[in-house]
Amino acid sequence: MRLMMMLGLGFVVACDGGSAKDADSGKKADPKPADVIAKDASKDATAKKADAAKKADTKEADPAKPKPAEKTDPAAAPPPAKEISDTRALVVKDGELLSLAPSGKTELVAKVPGMTQCGVDDHHRVVWLTSTSDLSAYDPSDKKVHAVATGAALVPSLHPHMVWSVQYTQGAPFPTQAAGNADGLEHCAGLVVQIGDKPSVGGGLLADGDREIYCNEETEDFDAPPVLNAEFAPVKAGYDKAKLVDAAYLATLAARRTKDGVRKRTKLTAPTAPKLEIDPSNCDGGEEDCGVATYVGGSLWWVVTATSRGDFFHETRELYDTKAKQFWNLATDKRYPKAEAGDDNTTPLEVSPDGQWAVYEKKVLSLGDAKQTGTFSGSFCGWK
Repeated sequence: MRLMMMLGLGFVVACDGGSAKDADSGKKADPKPADVIAKDASKDATAKKADAAKKADTKEADPAKPKPAEKTDPAAAPPPAKEISDTRALVVKDGELLSLAPSGKTELVAKVPGMTQCGVDDHHRVVWLTSTSDLSAYDPSDKKVHAVATGAALVPSLHPHMVWSVQYTQGAPFPTQAAGNADGLEHCAGLVVQIGDKPSVGGGLLADGDREIYCNEETEDFDAPPVLNAEFAPVKAGYDKAKLVDAAYLATLAARRTKDGVRKRTKLTAPTAPKLEIDPSNCDGGEEDCGVATYVGGSLWWVVTATSRGDFFHETRELYDTKAKQFWNLATDKRYPKAEAGDDNTTPLEVSPDGQWAVYEKKVLSLGDAKQTGTFSGSFCGWK
């Protein structure tokens, strides 16, 4: 009995002891302060964002979706390179009259549908524009294209492009504005535009001097008026088909010429000309001209390196760079120390009025450092 009670007491004691222990371990912890809870929540949110970003970086991009454009800082972009000159040339390309910069960059001046050739006229301050049948003028004063003549019929084998001459009724003819074959024979006849008291258009004879030998019928009567030979007579007949479109506009050009005169271009001051030794055997007639240098611009000069006499008197000129002390063949871009007396490779070189740059065929050249700076396409008109 006592044993049982002892055992029972022990049991009771044991059970009570266990309950007390359990009661102690089940006590609630003191609550955390609010600022600690907020910090813990912030850490959890930051961790979740970092994890989401990591997953986005490792996820493969959808090839169907374009990549977003990268943002660039405008202030960090380099400024456009400064042009070496403010002078601009004009060219016609694909029915557009364009302004050409020394770098080769172009800007639209006017739409000129169908026009393929052009020429700047400093006498009347317009740009003449031609197609295979029509003549127009772009006038910078009103920024409009004025139709002048239409209906000319060219002979493609001799005149792939229209040749024209603007003349003043009361004065001497202006220089021919021409485009076509390089040998000059296409100038036997062309479209003559008369500006003055009686504006008119039609075919006319353009040859003079020795060129008349190739254009006109032979005659022993030197006082007889020239008559085109059988080859070039059809050329004039085609230009005779042209009709005047706007006589009133031509009258305004005549008044402009009388009032303002020829537009003045700045004349370059040439430095001391180089004196080069040229082989005298290269000079067949005109020996006094051999070695004569004509200033181009920058450090470049045209130098007469050969002369010849035949049906024409001809001078061969080569481009010389006084800074590099070399000749420069523009067609091949070859540099060489001594004159080669080859073909004249500078005839089509068009120099800007300020002498800073030039156009040769489809190349744009810097004359100051004698190098190519760009290219262009289209037909060269002249200087703006």
